[in-house]
Amino acid sequence: MSKLDPKKARRWAIRAALGLLYVVLAVALFVTGRGHTILVDNKADPAGAFPALKAAVVSVDRQKPMEFYPGDRDKFIVKGQRHVLRVKPLAPGAQEKVVEFRVPLKEDMTLVSISKLMAGVEPWYETFTAPTAQERAAERAAADLENPVETFGSFSP
Repeated sequence: MSKLDPKKARRWAIRAALGLLYVVLAVALFVTGRGHTILVDNKADPAGAFPALKAAVVSVDRQKPMEFYPGDRDKFIVKGQRHVLRVKPLAPGAQEKVVEFRVPLKEDMTLVSISKLMAGVEPWYETFTAPTAQERAAERAAADLENPVETFGSFSP
């Protein structure tokens, strides 16, 4: 076996360290620069367990605050995994609530229910998956079977 020249060994060590530094830097930039969509929802529970807020001002991180009324849903586009959510109800005497939460790295959209958060219901945020066209078509077909609509020129057997 031949011995490695000290200069070549040092050069290889520096190249390996730089390669490792590039990999670590790429991973760090990916994690901190990953974008997520946070959907904020102000809807009441259908079963009546908690009401929607009458009016609230909501902000995520240091973005521009938005006003929410019953039934509203809007989105905040954020980067990174850790976020601060501020909910300030506009009702007299209501307390502002500030919570910090973390979005999983591979999650694209998170649905945050401010009415659940203010009522103390857990979990107040969840992964949001948009319905596909096939799911929506199946829902519409099921609704049409339950409530048939007669149109002009249709015949019923």
